Amino acid sequence: MVPVPQTIQEKTIAALQGDTNAFGTLFQWYGPRLLAHAVRICGNTPLAKDAVQETFISAFIHYSSLRDASSFYPWLKKILTNHCLHLLRKERATATGGRLEKKDSIILQSIEEKFERSASKQQLFEAMNNLSEELR
Repeated sequence: MVPVPQTIQEKTIAALQGDTNAFGTLFQWYGPRLLAHAVRICGNTPLAKDAVQETFISAFIHYSSLRDASSFYPWLKKILTNHCLHLLRKERATATGGRLEKKDSIILQSIEEKFERSASKQQLFEAMNNLSEELR
């Protein structure tokens, strides 16, 4: 693991004390590392980028819950992991739902076709019953 430069440690402390500009510096420093970690989890770069963005939003909103500046990166990684897993579950549910909708439409189409064939046969039998016995 790459050692964290003193300036980044100072920016982390400043960010935890409310310096929003310091958060920008931390985003630039930790962003690529978090993205690499997210790609390993998600296997999908766009999804990983979304997870990193959501991680920094969560970190910015909840930074007051972090007590120790030295645990900032592990804290970010934990948030990132949770966001990655959440996005993967969401993506999986969406993909499954799409497949089910497709299967449902195929089943409905098949049922409708069977009803139409059945109705056509019924109409044919009724028409034949209306014919004279000689024409049947």
